[in-house]
Formats: sequence, C-alpha cells, structure tokens
Amino acid sequence: MESSSVERRLRELLEPEILALGFRLVLVSVDREQSKWMVRLYLDTMDPASRRVNIEDCAKVSESSSLLIDNDTPFEGAYTIEVSSRGINRLLGPKDDFKSYIGKRLVLRLEKGYFGKKEAQGTLIGVEGDRLTLHMGSTAQELDVPFSAIRRAHLVYDFDRNDFL
Repeated sequence: MESSSVERRLRELLEPEILALGFRLVLVSVDREQSKWMVRLYLDTMDPASRRVNIEDCAKVSESSSLLIDNDTPFEGAYTIEVSSRGINRLLGPKDDFKSYIGKRLVLRLEKGYFGKKEAQGTLIGVEGDRLTLHMGSTAQELDVPFSAIRRAHLVYDFDRNDFL
C-alpha cells in the first residue's frame, strides 16, 4: 500500500493524466535501487470486464508519466519507470478497491511483526473504515487487519479446468 509521501505525491501528480488516458492508477510504488529510484505504476482499465491493459497502453502511460515527473520531480536523482497491469492475481490498491472483492480470496503481505506473521491469506468478508476482515479458511477464525498494517495485497486467482482447455 502506498505509504510514503513520495508515493502519495506521485499519485496526486499522475492520477488525473492517467484517468484522462482511460485508466485507473491502482498502485504507486517507489523504491531506491542502487543509485536510482524505481517508480512502478500498476494500472487497470475503467472496465476490466471488457478490456485489459496491453503493452501499448503501458507505453503510452509511461511516456506521459515520465514527462510529468520530469517537470515536477518529487524526489532527487535519476529514476526508472515501470508501468504494468495489475496482473492475473490482481494487485489491490486503494481501500475502495477492496470493496469490489468481498467474497474473494486474498493474500496480504503485512508490516513486520503484525500478528507475528509476514503474510495472511483468507477470504475477504468485510471492509469497514480503516480495517478489513478476512475469514481464515482452515482455522475458521476471522482476522481484523488495519489497512496501515498491509504492505501489499493481491487476489488469489482460482484456476479451474476450463482455463486449460
């Protein structure tokens, strides 16, 4: 989840342009890698049921975003930008994104030491305020997780036999 001021600033800077291009900015991630910054943008289409993000879409958003970052640099030094779809396992972004996936299985990567675990997996059964609730399948317990404890979250895609025929 976006937690740094740089990630929040990039979202504010880039989101209007990305929306104008017909995409939703799901997640912004900024990491320091060796001597440069790595800016990763994860996209989805406005209607994921009828259209997917393709490589041309990523190139268009990358070019447009690079121009905006160059003109209003929220960090010092060189950077590389990567733009991609959120993938088959649907990387989840802002809190509102989670509401669309109630009833689906999720994997949460947690902040160090939260519940004594690095990861939690279960079925999303609710989103309320700044928390979500997972039903932990094998233990049949419910786990309440504040969004502030989530580093990353994604769906678990359930393949069925027809996916391979």
